[in-house]
Amino acid sequence: MRRSIRFVLLTLTVIFFAAQLKQPDLSNPKGHNFKAPRAVEDSLRRACFDCHSHKTVWPWYSQISPVSWFVSKHIVEARKRLNFSRWTNDPEEAANTLGEACDQMRAGQMPPKSYTAMHPEAELSKAEVDAFCKWAINGQ
Repeated sequence: MRRSIRFVLLTLTVIFFAAQLKQPDLSNPKGHNFKAPRAVEDSLRRACFDCHSHKTVWPWYSQISPVSWFVSKHIVEARKRLNFSRWTNDPEEAANTLGEACDQMRAGQMPPKSYTAMHPEAELSKAEVDAFCKWAINGQ
């Protein structure tokens, strides 16, 4: 029994260290052309930019596989849906994107609970969501 436990622990250790050899790209491409009123941009920077821009602050745990794979995949998918660093010049597309973001914020889906659990400072207040939605719908 003791021998099999040692074998399992040794195997898991080897697998863990081997997994460190396969790290995803955790870079932040250049570019940032999103403009919003200062208060709106400040709350978006705090709550959204880590996943939805090229201004990601990669936490220490994003450097360790297999967590790095999950974090990287999440950010790649988030940037595909909405990327403030590659903002559109098409007013209709911008309005649709911001309107959808407003709907998700009001429904409590953004930022996701899995993110705010690790980053409580990213929680948006009702006033911040209202300010974003007012700007997104009326004034962007």
